[in-house]
Amino acid sequence: MKATLLVRILLLILISLQLGMLLSVNAHEQKPQISAPLAEKSRIQFNIFPNPTHGDVSLSFNLQKAGTVKITVFDMIGRSVSEQKEDYSAGSHRIDFSLSGQNAGIYFVQVDSPDGKNSKKLIVK
Repeated sequence: MKATLLVRILLLILISLQLGMLLSVNAHEQKPQISAPLAEKSRIQFNIFPNPTHGDVSLSFNLQKAGTVKITVFDMIGRSVSEQKEDYSAGSHRIDFSLSGQNAGIYFVQVDSPDGKNSKKLIVK
């Protein structure tokens, strides 16, 4: 029962983030403020394949600006299960990594780059 409630709460959080509204608190005034929609912020576009996967995954992206790219994989509870950080030049890139040591389930891959941040769902069978 508790696990079902936790999954529902996580799904509601993800849905609210997808709707593009983040609630932030101004540290000086302590009044809640709504920030700009996520759609207006920079978002890097990337592809993840195969999805679903049995463990081996490829991630491709194109950078407009050179810089550090951080790729983090989170489980449904929000724990980081894999993270890599590397400097890349502008242009197209492909990264291969493995989640074969992870349990089957739903994961979220987050890419944070000079071009912005974005995340996608990944299913591990």
